[in-house]
Amino acid sequence: MQASSWTRCATCGFELHHPIRQLPATSLGLYDDDRYPGRCILVYKDHREDFETLDPAEAREFLEDMQRAARAIRAATGADRMNFAVLGNAVPHLHAHLIPRIRKGDPIPSKSPWSHPDPAGSLAPVDRAKLIAAIQRELD
Repeated sequence: MQASSWTRCATCGFELHHPIRQLPATSLGLYDDDRYPGRCILVYKDHREDFETLDPAEAREFLEDMQRAARAIRAATGADRMNFAVLGNAVPHLHAHLIPRIRKGDPIPSKSPWSHPDPAGSLAPVDRAKLIAAIQRELD
């Protein structure tokens, strides 16, 4: 199980801090957020700023990777549902947030994850390593 070889864009500097796996069109990394364990970032392999600039084949690959990653994250975390966000206004590199939502214990189960009342904190290193390993197993 090899982590992604792509961790930083030479054009814009966007970086994955906790790489999980390189997929055909993207790299997947864990986003360290203790409110949503298993939250990940899926980063397009080349520097692109907007989804709509991809040609149809590239867009299909991006979405296929997103679906594959989401299934692995859901299986690894036991999430009830997944939230997807492709924003692009803060970071100039095409990426998607994949956020597992577990209804039990979620203070805002029917709201956006950005509405969470608590500030994000880091996962314990052992928990981060377990999540990465679990998602990698599900991707195999």
